[in-house]
Amino acid sequence: MRIRLSHLAALLALTMVVTAVAGVVATYREAGDELRDVLDDDLESQSRLLARLLTAEPGQLSADGLTTLLRKTFKPDEEDTLWVNVYDSAAGRFASNLPHDLPLEDSRNRKLRLKLGGHAWEGFQRREGDLVVQLLRRADRYGEVGEEILEEITMPVLVGGAVNLAL
Repeated sequence: MRIRLSHLAALLALTMVVTAVAGVVATYREAGDELRDVLDDDLESQSRLLARLLTAEPGQLSADGLTTLLRKTFKPDEEDTLWVNVYDSAAGRFASNLPHDLPLEDSRNRKLRLKLGGHAWEGFQRREGDLVVQLLRRADRYGEVGEEILEEITMPVLVGGAVNLAL
């Protein structure tokens, strides 16, 4: 049985393409999962911090003052809009950086999924006494960042693979 050099080269090229594609897919999935974990941990810790800050000096801000503070601090933008809600059941106050009239649902849940303005939002809420702080991020941002990661991973692999195949 004779093995031709051209068959061996074709097999090597095919192996390189398959491993490059498998590497991109595996890296993309792992990077996406890690990114989501980091962003979720960030939202959770920010909601905890905000809840603790607001309960440290209860009643210092009126509902209007708190709404103004939230709207100045968490301004909507195209990159990464955060949605912040603060419900105070004892004082009957409510404040948010985005206008809405959604009532507080179940304050025992840590993870949230809400809809506002035609978008799905995901995030966390933290209860500190009578105060519930919700911090959410638009769910489609995870996909957009994932696409950016895929572009950044794919280009170097394609260029490197093309050079390898040419050689």
